[in-house]
Amino acid sequence: MLLALVQRFDARSNSFPSMHVSVATLTALHLQGHFGLAAFAFPVLVGLSCLFTKQHYLIDLPPGAALGWTVYRLYSWCI
Repeated sequence: MLLALVQRFDARSNSFPSMHVSVATLTALHLQGHFGLAAFAFPVLVGLSCLFTKQHYLIDLPPGAALGWTVYRLYSWCI
């Protein structure tokens, strides 16, 4: 029932790269100073949920993480 609700609000038309994983990775990188490596449990869990709910294919996840990392590096370079 919950899965049907998620799929109704988040259509199966998500594409490459996974913005779900990208934003989760970016968030984890910002929180790493406070939580250490445990912060990366967040993007891992988001990635697994994307696969479980069939919102993304496995191939969508690493480029999403790379995009989050790239944005974080650009942000770090600018400040």
